[in-house]
Amino acid sequence: MIKLYGTTLSNYFSTAKAALVAWLYIQGTNPSSCSSIASLTSVAFTVVVSKATRPLPESHVRALFEGVYAYEARPRLATLRAERNSA
Repeated sequence: MIKLYGTTLSNYFSTAKAALVAWLYIQGTNPSSCSSIASLTSVAFTVVVSKATRPLPESHVRALFEGVYAYEARPRLATLRAERNSA
């Protein structure tokens, strides 16, 4: 049993929480397991925050990613090619 400050975890948490904490503690020696747990946790929090907040205005999103969208980059590429061919 894992001890925390000389007392077992079950004294700090309910049995289910103690089992979860013990399982996470055991996973600490495995870097692949830790990275997988962290990835899943971050994705879960991203989904929760995305659902709980209102979306940004479309104009703001476009300003952030100006020139990144494929449908915006292609016309710009066509313009650059036309300018190069006319020169």
